[in-house]
Amino acid sequence: MVFVWSHLTDGDPAYTLVQVALNDLIMLVLFVPVVRFLVSGGVA
Repeated sequence: MVFVWSHLTDGDPAYTLVQVALNDLIMLVLFVPVVRFLVSGGVA
């Protein structure tokens, strides 16, 4: 869907690809810590 919106707004496909890839990598690394934080009630 991000690529569709990027195309509709005449965005740069390479820049969009880098942003999506970076976001995916960040989510892979931070998923477990974020879930732990939320399940613990926000107490670090």
